[in-house]
Amino acid sequence: TPGTHFSTFGGGPMMCAAALRVLNWVDTHLVHMRATGERIREALRGMSGIYDVSGVGMATAFTPNFFRFGFDAYQFTERCLDNGLLLAVHRRYGPIRLPLPFNLTDAELNVTLRAIDSSLESMMARLPGNG
Repeated sequence: TPGTHFSTFGGGPMMCAAALRVLNWVDTHLVHMRATGERIREALRGMSGIYDVSGVGMATAFTPNFFRFGFDAYQFTERCLDNGLLLAVHRRYGPIRLPLPFNLTDAELNVTLRAIDSSLESMMARLPGNG
């Protein structure tokens, strides 16, 4: 019928082809995103200085121990920047979210995790009783 070929719900061949292309992309990349997210959370759980890790897919957040001693997320982002990681936080004492891109490579993930670990170690060294 006239006008339905560009309708949102028209169901024409072009719209169906585009929808199938999107679904194929999601199918292909969803496995990678889930696996990468699990790897991130597993690595964070293994780092000293973190007491909570949460997330689904690549959406990941963690809460460091140093909040209990008056250090905040802004100080942590400064340490991350010193270690080559640009990280933005949304709350001074809330969970730190990692807004990672879906096309993150293993090499980029390794750099990110090393920067977080080094930054955590730097913050934890400043805690009372750690010298």
